[in-house]
Amino acid sequence: MFKTQVNKEYLLAFRPVLFVFISIILAVLCTFFFLTYDILGFSITLFLLVLSLGYVIYRKRYFVCIFMLILSAFCVCYFVIDYVNYTKCKIDETQTYTITGRADEVCSIGASSYTRTLHNCTIVLNDKILYTNKTVQVVLLGNNVECGDIISFSASLTNPDYFEAIGVTQYAYRNIDYTAIINYSDIDSIQKSKLSIKESLKDKALDILNSYMSPNSANLAYAVVFGDKTYLDYDTRNAFIESGIAHVLAVSGLHTSLIFALLIMLLKKVRIRYGYKLTIIALFIGFFTYLCDFAPSIVRASIMALILAFTYLRSSKYDIINILSLAGVVILLFQPLQLFNVGFVLSFACMFSMILFDPIGNKMTNFIPNSQIQSLFVSSITTTFGTLPVMAIYFGKLSLTCVIANVILLPIFVYAYTFLFVAVVLSLFLPLPFLLHGLDYVLTSITHIASFITLPKNDYIRIFKLDLVGEILSFILLFTITKRFNAKPKLKIVLNVVLLACVTLCAIFASVPKAENGKMVQVKDSGYVYYLNSDCSVFEPFATNSIYNQTKNYLSNNNLYSIDNLFILSYNFVNVQKMQYFTSEFNIKNVYISPACYDDVKEYLDSYFTSSNICILQDGQTYDANEYEFLFCRITDKSSYIAIQNGEEY
Repeated sequence: MFKTQVNKEYLLAFRPVLFVFISIILAVLCTFFFLTYDILGFSITLFLLVLSLGYVIYRKRYFVCIFMLILSAFCVCYFVIDYVNYTKCKIDETQTYTITGRADEVCSIGASSYTRTLHNCTIVLNDKILYTNKTVQVVLLGNNVECGDIISFSASLTNPDYFEAIGVTQYAYRNIDYTAIINYSDIDSIQKSKLSIKESLKDKALDILNSYMSPNSANLAYAVVFGDKTYLDYDTRNAFIESGIAHVLAVSGLHTSLIFALLIMLLKKVRIRYGYKLTIIALFIGFFTYLCDFAPSIVRASIMALILAFTYLRSSKYDIINILSLAGVVILLFQPLQLFNVGFVLSFACMFSMILFDPIGNKMTNFIPNSQIQSLFVSSITTTFGTLPVMAIYFGKLSLTCVIANVILLPIFVYAYTFLFVAVVLSLFLPLPFLLHGLDYVLTSITHIASFITLPKNDYIRIFKLDLVGEILSFILLFTITKRFNAKPKLKIVLNVVLLACVTLCAIFASVPKAENGKMVQVKDSGYVYYLNSDCSVFEPFATNSIYNQTKNYLSNNNLYSIDNLFILSYNFVNVQKMQYFTSEFNIKNVYISPACYDDVKEYLDSYFTSSNICILQDGQTYDANEYEFLFCRITDKSSYIAIQNGEEY
């Protein structure tokens, strides 16, 4: 199943599992374009799907073709049923409901807010149960609740969007039915419930880490072991993102391969039957995947690890592309919407790019004497190159320091993670403070180095944005330039030129600002609004940390990097570090700020702007900005709004 014979008669080696994986991807994308009325995207993906099926029939692999049709149809039905169920369950947003649900362990922490996901929710209106077993994402203002708490409160609910420009929203693939924003004081009752095995182990591990390590190192250790970035502070997370090593925070192939290597090393020394060894590996990796909430990256890595364990212990040959494709098929069969998850796409793009380009990179870097440094350098270059389409569609920028950061920090991290994983597992049974104290210094050093690498401002280059069609064509282009696509030179050149021209057109089209001039554009689920005038300047009300991130994503996704007027009206936004990162990415001309917020960022604003570019707003006064008049109204010391032209509140 996993062996592949290369036949020079054909353009590419036939891999049955790969073609099943491709057919599922194209079928799901085709369905997405159909549901969003994108005729061009629908036509292209349908053509590619028919082409792949035709190629399989041409190779006379009829059984594979049947598999492709059945599994693709299954994923499409799953997608359509999920969408139909969502549209049927839309709720009246003007009503006040009574919601009761259980908080899970994942919590996003903002400046003074906490985002919890409530499962098994019961929604009641006028003493009548409307829905049961629903999932509600709640933003708590003030205080937080603990994992396992069953809370009851009354609030209005919001229907999150199902689709966005580049796929389905995070709410859709996380199965979140509704969202709500409440104050902690609005909670009517809190009841404790018994924690699951996963929640108990993770809670105990976090307590141990906090007992023997500094807070920042403990939170970082918890993030890299379990893939839960809840407790990471903004500076640490941003340092890892900007330096290009954020992949170490998401438990994936790197982490699983290290655990797999440890298990293989230990089991090789134990004289037990092969079947027992494989069972031990399967149980351990399966339980570890369960602890990491079955994230796509860890599921992909776990499946590959189990197949590799089977082939390695049997000393059999295998084809890595088939193994990777099988992992993708399994994930998409359980949840096709993961195809629109940036973590899923990045994970597979990284692996495929290393498979396709690492052999070429190794030949070109024979001058590097140390094989480990050569491998890290080549992998950093190839994954950066191979994930360019993903970076273009989701971020629109590429870090200049990622290669350096990976070469410097990955070797340190590999050894640190190995010892950390062993220390955490053993600490659950025996106290080992000396190990954790030593790892504290190592993790602190990694964080400091990552922060130092990101010190230069604008340490990234802006790249063309892409849409989904452009991303599909980009991956096809990357495949055709490799030796895996063994076509005749003339055909290969013509095909590459055509694909490159199509990708360029997609990039130019996607890079044009999408927001309409003179239109009010609301940030999804935030209740805050941009106003874009004829020059695409932006009136920008900020609020909590999650809305701050939504703001950055919205502006970058729409290529609005020049902001004439930045409004800071919410006390929750005030953070010097956020201002520093925001101003390094966006060109801001003027700042209009509420007096309650000014003192906390005064020093930074005065150093970055001149006094003529900063306006401290006064309650009840009317201001003129770019020919648009607005009225500043203050409700409390920490709450205010602006009214533009027609007196509506924003």
